[in-house]
Amino acid sequence: MLANFEYYKVFYFCARYQSITTAASKLCLSQPAVTKTIKNLETTLGCKLFFRSKKGVSLTPKGQILYNKICPACELIFSAETDLDAANAQVSGTIRIAACETACRLWLIPRLQRFHNMYPKVHVEIHYLPSLSVMRQNGASDPSFDFAVVNTPAVVTEDLECTNLADIEDTFVCGRAFRQLAEREISLDELREYPLVLMPSGSSTRRWIDAHFARHNIQLQPAFEMATLSLIKHSIMENLGVGTVPYEVAREEIADGTLYRIRLTDPLPGRKICLITSREHPLGVAANTFLSAFSADRQ
Repeated sequence: MLANFEYYKVFYFCARYQSITTAASKLCLSQPAVTKTIKNLETTLGCKLFFRSKKGVSLTPKGQILYNKICPACELIFSAETDLDAANAQVSGTIRIAACETACRLWLIPRLQRFHNMYPKVHVEIHYLPSLSVMRQNGASDPSFDFAVVNTPAVVTEDLECTNLADIEDTFVCGRAFRQLAEREISLDELREYPLVLMPSGSSTRRWIDAHFARHNIQLQPAFEMATLSLIKHSIMENLGVGTVPYEVAREEIADGTLYRIRLTDPLPGRKICLITSREHPLGVAANTFLSAFSADRQ
């Protein structure tokens, strides 16, 4: 194409309504912008497309040739957009998602509002997924759920498919009472001497942390075990001890000095948020529409 489609779109509306003013109104553009676009198109194509008069505009012979060719194409494109809008409005039903807290807060929830704006008739149910074992028993392999959104480590059985969605950067943090820990790098062995606030044993996050310390021959004995990230972060802010949270969860508190980031000599390894779907149960229309809407967000 010699000119981009927007030029032809403006030309189509001017020719259809024989008025730059009306075309500008339909396109939500200013009249000078429409006039300039037509001039750019005429320069690009090397011919005059409109006769201008006080009554409006009319096509030149060459303009008529162009309009006859692009009119069906433009109307087909506009018709396709209309059909898609109608299809979007008609998508309904229920999506049932099994999700752990970390994956839900960092990946799922930020996308739910956008999806609801696009498909307001779709009802979404989120079921808390406390551990990997629950996922294997009642998660994506269970037809009562459409899919699961979890964080690694995750052991995926043959009937499940795992797709990476995003990276998680975990960090140890402390409150003001322990802020001296943020002034230098801390070894894992030294860190365990402080009261630790961690997820309960058996959770996937706790298993992952325990495994990292075990690789350095250290066994953790936390002073406090909290079931949710919110409780862990609040407890650390209240100076119960030091603990680990995803950096994104504590970003604002680290920035305003409520929490302090602890640098480890052996940093925690990275984790991922994963989408778990069943190989045996196909997705419904609503669930497939949700995943298709954010397919570009997958790693």
